[in-house]
Amino acid sequence: MLRTEPDHHDAVGRALTVLADGLVPYVDRVVAERLPGADWTSLLRARDSQSGRRGGSYSKCDLSLLLRAMTERLGSAGLLFERDLTRQARGYASELREIRNQWAHNEPFGQRTALRAMDSAELLLDACGAEKEAGQVAEIRSGLTESDPLAQFAGSLSPLPAVRPELQSGVVASRSLDDRDRGTDVVHITLGRLKMQPNDAFGRPWIGFDRRKSLDDLWTQNRGYWKLDHERAGECELAIFSHQGEVVMVAEISGLEPSAVKLGKYAGRFAFEGRPVADHWLIGRPQPVARSTGNPVAYGVL
Repeated sequence: MLRTEPDHHDAVGRALTVLADGLVPYVDRVVAERLPGADWTSLLRARDSQSGRRGGSYSKCDLSLLLRAMTERLGSAGLLFERDLTRQARGYASELREIRNQWAHNEPFGQRTALRAMDSAELLLDACGAEKEAGQVAEIRSGLTESDPLAQFAGSLSPLPAVRPELQSGVVASRSLDDRDRGTDVVHITLGRLKMQPNDAFGRPWIGFDRRKSLDDLWTQNRGYWKLDHERAGECELAIFSHQGEVVMVAEISGLEPSAVKLGKYAGRFAFEGRPVADHWLIGRPQPVARSTGNPVAYGVL
């Protein structure tokens, strides 16, 4: 008898609906404690108006607005949730912003990315004290794993990363699978195919990914310059680079180097300071952070 394949996109959508239900009372409570009498949707509307962003309806039940309120500065009030949520929980909220955008643009979800989305939603709901909704998300997740008996073992499968013999100076020694650190803030960069840059503003001969290039060269050509949120990227410990959905390079971040270009499209961009990690356990695995449509930069938590 043929088994019907699960609809991962639909399952993620149901989980996001539950997530919004659980976040509404939490966001209302925190804002009421920090800014008595204030309407947080009005604060977001004012922020968008000042930045020239056109806004439609600002509903308290809109998940995208709820997650923005939890991760963005609201005028002079600043980051309202900084004291109430741990850095790790705020990272889940940032990751779920990317996941929600991916879902809203009808991008496909596989088994692994769908389960990851639900894990993050459940963990954020737990952090916000929404135990009922966290349990509902867990049930949706369980439905996916039950539809595929092998999915319950997905987390234990550890495909070996591609061996890179070129351990050059400036490259950190191999990071083993036992060193995984869930909760690490990361910035994710999607790389295209290698492209020559004859008139590059930064003097780079090429950018992008090619498996024939050494790790050191890939890092040198692709560490910058990216349009980054300085505050969010500055909190990240790892930069993860992927190509066609697969992680191809991971680097430990020690800082951000601002672009010397002051005018044009490269103004205000940053390059990563740090070193790539040879044979990091993430290399060769599916990208762990959902990507917004058309945007090569995303943020999340391992």
